[in-house]
Amino acid sequence: MLAGLQFYRGGDCRYSDDCDRFDSQCLEPGGVLGCGYCVYDHPFQRTSDDDCSGEDVCRRYVVPCQGESCDGDGHCSAVACTTDADCMTHFDCAIAGDASSGICERRICSRDDECNDGFCVERKCYHQLGRCEVIPF
Repeated sequence: MLAGLQFYRGGDCRYSDDCDRFDSQCLEPGGVLGCGYCVYDHPFQRTSDDDCSGEDVCRRYVVPCQGESCDGDGHCSAVACTTDADCMTHFDCAIAGDASSGICERRICSRDDECNDGFCVERKCYHQLGRCEVIPF
């Protein structure tokens, strides 16, 4: 447990073990439990695009794309890169094999000091701490 911080439902966290309820987990900044709603559809809870009708897509509430770009079909897409400098703060350029370019992915970490003035939340770098949320059943 982190010294000086008290955790409760909705409290700050770095890992799910920081949450004081058995039925909660540490959710990364901007993250949501489940998908949210279908764009241009009634705001009923959905879990994937397959749950939506027609050409609607499943959006994660009103949270904008984080570390990604928003494409024309309402989905978030990875940002292309050739070096880490092409990526935003807390992201690195991941290039597979012999490829000359890759995509920006959130930096993997084990401690806050690996996150350039950010926080290590569930082993990835963010600009702020996560929050404890009760898992929906």
